[in-house]
Amino acid sequence: MAPIFRVIDLNKSYILENGGKIKALEDVSFDLYPNEILGIIGRSGGGKTTLLRILHGSEPFDGGEIRIGDLHITPDTPEEEKMRLEEMTSIHLQRSFALWDSTVLDNVMRRLYALKTGCETLPASYGGDYDEHLEKIAMDMLKVVMLEDKAEHPIYTLSGGEKQRVVLARQLVCAGSREILLLDEPLTMSDIVTRERLLEWMRNMKSQVSMIITSHQPETLRGTADRILRLERKIVEEGRDEVIDNFVAQMEECLPSKPPTHRPIMEVKNLTKRYKFAGIGDDKFFSVPFELKNVCFELYEGEILAVVGLSGVGKTVLLNLLSGAEVMDEGEITYIIGGERLSIKDDRSKIVGNIGFIPQEMGIPYDAGIKDLAYAKLGIMGERAVVFAKKKAKMLGLDEKIVTPSLFELGDHEILEQLEASGLSEGDARKLFLIPPWEVSELIDPIFQLLNLPEDVLQRRVHELSMGESIRVAIGIELLMKPKILLFDEPFGDLDVVTLRSICNVLKLINDKLGISMIVVSHHLYFIREVAHRAIQLYEGEIIYEGDPARVVL
Repeated sequence: MAPIFRVIDLNKSYILENGGKIKALEDVSFDLYPNEILGIIGRSGGGKTTLLRILHGSEPFDGGEIRIGDLHITPDTPEEEKMRLEEMTSIHLQRSFALWDSTVLDNVMRRLYALKTGCETLPASYGGDYDEHLEKIAMDMLKVVMLEDKAEHPIYTLSGGEKQRVVLARQLVCAGSREILLLDEPLTMSDIVTRERLLEWMRNMKSQVSMIITSHQPETLRGTADRILRLERKIVEEGRDEVIDNFVAQMEECLPSKPPTHRPIMEVKNLTKRYKFAGIGDDKFFSVPFELKNVCFELYEGEILAVVGLSGVGKTVLLNLLSGAEVMDEGEITYIIGGERLSIKDDRSKIVGNIGFIPQEMGIPYDAGIKDLAYAKLGIMGERAVVFAKKKAKMLGLDEKIVTPSLFELGDHEILEQLEASGLSEGDARKLFLIPPWEVSELIDPIFQLLNLPEDVLQRRVHELSMGESIRVAIGIELLMKPKILLFDEPFGDLDVVTLRSICNVLKLINDKLGISMIVVSHHLYFIREVAHRAIQLYEGEIIYEGDPARVVL
């Protein structure tokens, strides 16, 4: 059987901010056959996302060829030919939340309209048999991703996992009109039930469209992919289940957990939060799409507590309330820090400095410098640092002109040298900063070393990191403020099992060495069983189980 898609000696490198180079893909070659699901597995940073973006025509490459039908793509191919490649493939990007600020159904309908018109802007009024046909297609796809009951819900009311399924639905509706469907980690934020439903759809659809699926999760590829490649910048293995087995065998040993204390650091009582939006449902004015109801639990000093449950049951809502990012309707959240009882309602300003929060999107900008992010977190650069230094100079009776925005653009030790050249002693210069820039490496380096980050990570930008490195950087930046509690809202879903074991061990080290309590949201039961001391399970906004993580069944 002749292949429908050929990749020949594909090469790609990224030039770093500091002039260095990272080899992302090296001499990658493979074929894709009609009605085939090709799986690609490998470590975070191994080149899977880069490969799919190149195959879609949205990422340039340095060398090699891509052949599909009469189309022959090389690095020198004109842009109009590369656009043809985009039109022949459909791609689901890893952890993408790019959606219209409208309803779930509207988002899928817009994608369908774009297949006809090339534009997702819907006409002011539409109707007739054709539009009814499109709506039926959209609703059928929402059934596949198990969101048909939320078709009329605004996007902002969805959980992160549900948003990912809307993004997936938008790409799946294109499957019948494209040669190849490219799926980059499509199920990382989906629970077990949703994952099995989607995998069944993919297996049924391969008679209509060939697919390439990248996944870190063995259970996604096992039994679904007809053939599996292991990619570590180059293809190191090809086969079926034995490729998965060999990959999983790389996992490091699981570290033991340090037992927590029996002293509460957080108390949650009768926590309730309701969401309403206008114009949907039997009530013409308001509908209640979700309610977190009378949630009660405690977090203990030195404990890692897991929060589990299907998509949309309230896990993200719970963490937003605990962090103070959202306001509860009823109930109490009390923190016991330094012997003082602090209410989230009345003492939020005292609490937030003791809480580190890593959301689903991780909250680190794509093009940001790691050093800039760390320094901004510490308050030693940016507008806040300039304002603080000016006020401090005035209080000390110093000339405010010695503090300028350009001062903070200098290197760490150059700042001290310029201030000393202005007549300040090191002691007075130190008083202008919350943390003197020339001493900050003494704070950052031990934390980043604990997280096993590369030595040059401060000189990189976010897009130059693998997903595993990005997550560890996000953790490290939160640790700079020496929080008492860390909240994790499913930031680990895009990690391969090998890297996930490493992150699991990192969390245990942080818990042991720094004594930080944690609440971890995850859909991966094997992960929470390894990392957590205790688990609570949510269902339809209520706690239905609390106890041993090993006994949780979704």
